[in-house]
Formats: sequence, structure tokens, C-alpha cells
Amino acid sequence: MAGERTRDGSGQTVELDRGTNGRMPASKPGPLESGQTSALATAPSRIDSRVDDEGFLLCLALCYLGLPPSLWRTITNYFLEAVSAEYREQYGEAKGSQEFQDFKIAFQSWSTFNKFKALITFLAGEGVVGKLALKSVAAQLVRTKIVELLARAGVKSGAIAGASQIVRKFAIFLELAWIAGCGGYCGSMAYANAILTFSKVVTDAAIAFLDVASALGQATNSLMVTIFVRPLVVSKAMLDPSNWDTTPMGRGALVLSLLGNALWPKLKADNADDFLANVMKPMSSFNFPPSAIDEIAKEMTNAFNARGGFQVTFTSVLILDLTPLTFVQLLRDWRLLRFKKDPEQLADEALGTMPKE
Repeated sequence: MAGERTRDGSGQTVELDRGTNGRMPASKPGPLESGQTSALATAPSRIDSRVDDEGFLLCLALCYLGLPPSLWRTITNYFLEAVSAEYREQYGEAKGSQEFQDFKIAFQSWSTFNKFKALITFLAGEGVVGKLALKSVAAQLVRTKIVELLARAGVKSGAIAGASQIVRKFAIFLELAWIAGCGGYCGSMAYANAILTFSKVVTDAAIAFLDVASALGQATNSLMVTIFVRPLVVSKAMLDPSNWDTTPMGRGALVLSLLGNALWPKLKADNADDFLANVMKPMSSFNFPPSAIDEIAKEMTNAFNARGGFQVTFTSVLILDLTPLTFVQLLRDWRLLRFKKDPEQLADEALGTMPKE
């Protein structure tokens, strides 16, 4: 497939081929070792306006840490385990279980940037787990296990703290990210790929996480609704094109609406089993005409780049590899789609009519 062309933050043209950047940093992206020096350390700042974009900051932090997707899945599981322990400690078993389930559902709907901030704040030992102050011994022990796991993988506590400061735009840590090669690494579709991979891994881990300690002995109707029914209702509200506001797509608004209207009946939302199976399939399995996906990719690129600043190219390959749910999350995270009504609010309204024990 012929490579696509875009420009990175330094104004250079970068060849893109299936979402990869052929122009790699001089050294492997990631934090510098304590004894490693660079001639760039005393050079004038190369930081540019791309750091005003949350997605670019997230890519810098992910590149700086250099963790594989499988490790982020493990971190998410540990994080949720710690949040659960903290809720049970502060609210008691019954209320704590319910509060945790509410948090887990809310966490799944957060932007990718906010998911990362929650994880990295906890990892960096900033005294917060989820939305709570970190107090319980159990949650602190879970954090210790994660830090030890990362240490065995070669990630030092200083790198974790650095990534936490990168998303807060602390200049010295942004400079370190540039020195480590991350400014160049995030200067093309590596930007989108890094964020999409992280988002999918963390979201999938959160959906699959079963909090046995909270659920044991608490299998009431209301808890089962929270664990199983609510995520289904939220997903439907996100994927239903009648709830989409496509105006952020500009001239591509109609194209996106048409795609949504074509996708929706294929998901078979009236049958829970079929719907759950279909939302986990890649977009490529729904047999859309290649020209339709090419058009969507082009319009997404045009709409995002029309804002000025950092330029990016979305590809049809990228879209076809996503599930319907992660495709909608991508559109939302890149501010190419809004919802007419918050899916969480719609779920509250729908479930509020259900009988409770």
C-alpha cells in the first residue's frame, strides 16, 4: 500500500504506511537512564504548541514510559482492585460495593486522557485512588505490587513521576520527553496508534474486570443491574446514531450520520446477546463498501486538521481494525462527535424505571 504523507511538528514531511511512522527517533522512545546524557539537554527548547493538545500530551507520556499494552492491562486490573478496596474500607462492604460499581462504569466512559491521568496519579503515589484519598492498607499494598512489577520490567519510579508531570505540562519533563525522542515519535500517526492501543486495552480490562470481593454475597438484583445491564444501556446510547451530534465533523457530518445509520441495524440492539457479540467485532466484519470507509477517514482527517495546529491522518485501515464501540470512543476523544444526551444520563433514566430490591 502506498504510504501517506503528513507533516510532523517540525514541519518535515513524514511517510505513513498502515499507521506507522518510518521516521523513528534516534534512540528508542522512553525515559533516559539516570546515567545517560544528551547534547540536546542544553539546547534551546524544542517544545511547541502541540503540547496544548491533550492527545499529544498523552502520546508523549505513553512514549516516555514505553510500557507494552499487556502491562497496561495488568495495571488497570490492579488499579480497579485498589479502588474497590478503598471504597469498601471507607463505605463498608455493601455501600462500598455499589459505589465501586458506579465508579467502574463511570471510568469506562471517561476520555482516554482522563483514564491515563487516574492510572498515572495512582502509580506515582500522589495519595489518590480513583476519586478517593488513598487511605486503606489494602489499596496501598496493591499499589506497592504494581510498582514492584514495573520495577522488574525496568521502569523506575522517577519515570512514573515524570509521566505524571508530562500530562500536567511541566516544562522540564516535556524537555526530557523531547530528548528521549518522543516529540518526533508522536509527530505522525504514532500519535493516534499509541492512544488507540492504550484506550482499547484499558477499556477492555475495565469491562472484563470482575470484582469478586465486592460481589461475593452481594448478588442482589440491583447489583446485577449495575454490573451487567448498565454497561449495555450506556453502550447502546453511545452507538445509537439518533443520539449523535455530528456537527464537529464539519462537511463530513452527513457522511458520518449515514455510516451510523447503516451500522446501527447491523448491531441488532434489540437482542442483548447479539448486540454484545456484534459490538466486539471489528468494523471490517460489517462489509461496508471500501469507498465509504475511505470517505469517513478522509473527512475525519479534514475535520481535525481544519482546526489548525498539529496535523494527523486517519486511515481506513485504522477504522476497520476498531470495534464499533472503540470507533465511537475515538470520534469522541478526538472531538469529532458529541452526544445529544449524555449516555450515562440516558442509562440513569432507563434503569430508574426498573424494579429494585
